Amino acid sequence: MNVNDKLPSEKDGGDKIYEAKEFLQTSDIKLAVVEFSSKRKRASIVVKHTVNGTEMARVYTKGAPDMLFPMLSGVLDSNMQLMPLDSNTSYDGESCTEIEKLNKVVKKFAQ
Repeated sequence: MNVNDKLPSEKDGGDKIYEAKEFLQTSDIKLAVVEFSSKRKRASIVVKHTVNGTEMARVYTKGAPDMLFPMLSGVLDSNMQLMPLDSNTSYDGESCTEIEKLNKVVKKFAQ
């Protein structure tokens, strides 16, 4: 089973988030959990993930953007290709870099 079949997308409502949390807590796809700590200022979960028939591990991390963004080496585009943070993209019809796009998305969600 692919974890993405159970995890919510940005279009899903809040109920889907709780369903995904329940799935991760009761499923054998959960490999590890790193609880929130004030030192790390983030929490993470490692899950099995299948890509083109190959099992891999994927880490989902929850934390403040100002703590997480400096640790990024890039972002995955819609084709699952790793893009550098300074590569050009667009957001809401405006040209920007990937890191600028991330900051705009966070700002939009914070409103």
